[in-house]
Amino acid sequence: MVQLAHPGLATLGLGSALAYGPILKLTLGRKVWIIISSPSTAREVLKDHDLTFANRNVPVAAREITYGGSEIVTASYGPKWRMLRKICVLKMLSRTTLDS
Repeated sequence: MVQLAHPGLATLGLGSALAYGPILKLTLGRKVWIIISSPSTAREVLKDHDLTFANRNVPVAAREITYGGSEIVTASYGPKWRMLRKICVLKMLSRTTLDS
């Protein structure tokens, strides 16, 4: 994804991997980017530690609009999010609802 954002960041990640290792933390303004340049490390992060990276940072404005992040889009991954997803699939995305 970083390679799609800017071509120069791809070379930064590969060059830095030789000096610092396969994981690089890059801070651009307020945003923190994690660059993973090794396929084996990416596999470990995305498969073995997926729950650690599943949560999203909800901005303050979005938290206020959605009553403290209680909607499916802004809820943290966990029992509450799974319940909201189940309700969404059963009620909103059911065959009868989609056919009507």
